[in-house]
Amino acid sequence: QEPWHELIKGQVLQQFRASGWTSLDLSRTNVTALPHRGHRELEHLTTLRLPLRCSLDSLPEDFAVLQNLTVESFMAAIKRVKTLPEDIVDHPHLRDATELDLSGSSLVTLPKRFPELKNLQTLDLRDCQSLVSLPEGFGELKSLKDLNLYNCQSLVSLSEGFGQLENLQTLNLQWCKKLESLPE
Repeated sequence: QEPWHELIKGQVLQQFRASGWTSLDLSRTNVTALPHRGHRELEHLTTLRLPLRCSLDSLPEDFAVLQNLTVESFMAAIKRVKTLPEDIVDHPHLRDATELDLSGSSLVTLPKRFPELKNLQTLDLRDCQSLVSLPEGFGELKSLKDLNLYNCQSLVSLSEGFGQLENLQTLNLQWCKKLESLPE
């Protein structure tokens, strides 16, 4: 059965939009996935609380249309998933970020388009224990000064071009137990 079937059935999402509601709390539900459609009906949403004990596989491709989400709601959502849609980098909370705290997230990898975050200066990925790799082109983050990969126990490799991070001042690779070599 499609995720959120009961929520989408009928005109619930349309009523949600028409009502002007801005908060959706799913924290005490058994939802295991977000719908693949219908997010435009939620574009006025400012607060989204996902199930407490849930790690979702991914966010839907059109999740970036939820541009009114608070930073807290947005970050909580992206920390709960294993993969992020490519267009998530177009969301203002990422696109304009100079600091990004993804610590403790469930991410396995970052989107291929992640290097488009040209303003990013500080990236905290500590305790992302499922993170396996960084995307190709990661070295294009020319503004990046601080990168914390502490306790990324599944991290196997750093992307080629990693050495192009010319402004990098701090790099923490402590407890990255599977990392065996650094790129040229």
